[in-house]
Amino acid sequence: MPNRQNKQFKREIVFTKIPLSGAIRYKDIFQMFPADLKGMPTTKIAHKHHPQILEYWYTNEELEQIGVEELFSGLEDLHRLTSLSYRKTDLFLGLLTLITTNRFFSYQPDDSRWGWPLLDENAGSAMNNLSSKWCFQWFMWPELPEQLKIEGFTDLTSIHPRVLTWDYYYSHPNFDENIESQIKFSSITLQFFDAYFEMDEATKRVLDSAISSANAAMEFIHSRKKLALLSAFTAIETMVNFETKDFDPSKCEKCNQDVYKISARYRDFLLKYIGDSQANKKKFNKYYKLRSSIVHTGQGFKTEKLFSEVDEETKFQERLQISEVVMMSKLSIIFWTIKNRKVRGT
Repeated sequence: MPNRQNKQFKREIVFTKIPLSGAIRYKDIFQMFPADLKGMPTTKIAHKHHPQILEYWYTNEELEQIGVEELFSGLEDLHRLTSLSYRKTDLFLGLLTLITTNRFFSYQPDDSRWGWPLLDENAGSAMNNLSSKWCFQWFMWPELPEQLKIEGFTDLTSIHPRVLTWDYYYSHPNFDENIESQIKFSSITLQFFDAYFEMDEATKRVLDSAISSANAAMEFIHSRKKLALLSAFTAIETMVNFETKDFDPSKCEKCNQDVYKISARYRDFLLKYIGDSQANKKKFNKYYKLRSSIVHTGQGFKTEKLFSEVDEETKFQERLQISEVVMMSKLSIIFWTIKNRKVRGT
């Protein structure tokens, strides 16, 4: 850990789909809390874009390790700081999205589109006279730049996550659907962070790849359901392949096929890290067949299209399938990381 004098502290505005229940801090690495800054814009109609403050630090050594293309000649320092900021922000938001049933996100540089500037929350029929404007997705106001400058972490009244029992994952996952609720954290949040940050760099790269896929599933869970499911399956398979990378399956003497099939490795991995029971065995086998049907036959979901006319039971079953697979992708990464902490951690 670098000396405090070598640390440069940084503050960013990030977003969540529902409000944050309170502050969370992980050791001397990062912290997040609800944004309440001087002059900050507010509106009752900005649903699912709740501003939060993320604080972290970086070192000059980290900046110097970032390569700069010739395209950015003359802007080397700005390019390095911008690149490092996006990397750090993506890391922390990715870990928070994985460990919760909520999505943490930031605006990207290319987030721009045509839109209507709603200056009046109750515009009503006045909207008929509006013309579209080219809009940058950017949360900014005159007083913000000075308020982003910090020399250390903000003192918080509480630096511990709100804890819930195991039914946080199994019984009442939110997936940002209940907008009246708040984001809370499971009882294993800090345990997972400990395990992740103690892993060697090679293992972290694998975890980061799996986390990226699991979080893509979270991003598309309500809009592009087949893509969400495939992303979740990719996260699981990334972990399965890493877990069994040294395994050399025997061959059948008659057909020369692997005796220990990929489907069995997939199922056994989930039984080991999520829960070993006959009910789970049946469920994991069913979902592997679903994965194969999507990949090999292009099977989709009846509720994929907006305003799809399907019965309520079909809607419920498809929503349940997607929710369970997305949760499986999260838990496979979380529990693998925690259970392998002493084995692979440094």
